[in-house]
Amino acid sequence: MIATAEEVKTLLQITGTTKDTLIDLLLPLIESDIHTYTKNDFIKDDEETYINKKTISFETTGNKILDSGNEMNTFSDNQTIKVFGSKSNDGIYYIDSVSGDYNYLSINDESTLIDESADNDIRIYRVTYPKELKLVFSQMVNYKLNVSAPNITSESIDDYSVSFDQNINNGYPVSIIKALSRFSMYYKKEY
Repeated sequence: MIATAEEVKTLLQITGTTKDTLIDLLLPLIESDIHTYTKNDFIKDDEETYINKKTISFETTGNKILDSGNEMNTFSDNQTIKVFGSKSNDGIYYIDSVSGDYNYLSINDESTLIDESADNDIRIYRVTYPKELKLVFSQMVNYKLNVSAPNITSESIDDYSVSFDQNINNGYPVSIIKALSRFSMYYKKEY
């Protein structure tokens, strides 16, 4: 996760709890927006940050990623990972815990895994976000918390008329997108 709900609230100087549920819902959506817009998976492609095996399976019960080879020691609790090569479970996940014998990862309940047996060449990468991204991420959350009618700047009733804000790009103000652009890649890397 780029930033926790508490970190976002601190950066935005939000002290109450009335927006906590909305913030919790927005965090994974905005994280996905960042990956899509920047074409950046924030993955360091070295042997210490991923595993690539045919012994990895997925289990809906318990929301687990299992490895019959017991080699999940690359990962640790509270990390973000990205899965590639599965039939139904490619995507970003948050690790709640790694089993003591390194044979499975317990995934945060915000994501639901689909049962899948081991036989595909599955790659699981550790996602590492730059610390500077937390501020832009928080600004994106703040925008979504406070937007009432996206892109609409004025509206008339008689002979109905609507004006749209031209300073919106990908659902966010251009100023936020410009700040995000320094994390962009020119093309999406295939793993």
